[in-house]
Amino acid sequence: EVLISPGYYISLSMGMILSYLVIRGFVHSIDSNGFNPELSSSFDLIARSFTGLFGSALFHRIVSQGPFLLSGIAGFLPITVFITMNMVGRLSFEKNVGAVDLVFFGPADGFSYVIASMARDILLYLTAFILIILYSIFITVTHNLVLGPDFFLSLTASLFFGIVFSAYTCLCAVVTNSTTSGVVLSILIACVFMLIQTGTYLIAGQYVHTLSRIFSLSLRWISPFYYSGLILSAQSNPLAITVLAVIGNIGIVGAAVFLGGLYFNKTGVRT
Repeated sequence: EVLISPGYYISLSMGMILSYLVIRGFVHSIDSNGFNPELSSSFDLIARSFTGLFGSALFHRIVSQGPFLLSGIAGFLPITVFITMNMVGRLSFEKNVGAVDLVFFGPADGFSYVIASMARDILLYLTAFILIILYSIFITVTHNLVLGPDFFLSLTASLFFGIVFSAYTCLCAVVTNSTTSGVVLSILIACVFMLIQTGTYLIAGQYVHTLSRIFSLSLRWISPFYYSGLILSAQSNPLAITVLAVIGNIGIVGAAVFLGGLYFNKTGVRT
């Protein structure tokens, strides 16, 4: 039903507009002295945000290949937000009106229901993945630009980030009783992972930095930010690192699906 509703296409359009603004901001950040993000206020904000999450070294490595690595990541953000929030709203609605109870009277169980929900979202992400690639190729042809050697790598990182975050959102929707509580729990999880990720790069006291480092080492294995950064920062042997990151992402999705299905089977649809 998502493909016949305007929300998905609006988020795609917003992603493409945001992607174009990143490309435009990058072009305006170049003068006779080279690249300087402070020349464009919008791109400077993007640069500061990305640097805070993944560090300045990774940011400069990405922009050294042109604007399309960042534009691909930016283009995926509205789609990720829409798909994850739609997951919470739809699953909570189906639980409250008894649609899930009706499904469970048949051959389906908690595991098959959660797997089907995740499979649907993965197809939506793959569709967006293909459309963003086609849009980026169109921009390169019409503006005489190049994608950069790591463009597909950055899009792969964005793709798996969205899928992993959808898995967490699905689990939040399963264990909560309303759309609001599911959204709040999903945002809380995202904020925790973001704080852990940014804490590593903050200029703070030794105690704060050490504490953040301990939390990062403990929880990064279940963080979508960590695996996305791992894919983006792969310099030596990028194929092997990407494969390991993909395996980690699949492990998180599998664990979330298993826990969601187990919760449904143990507690029932309405708790």
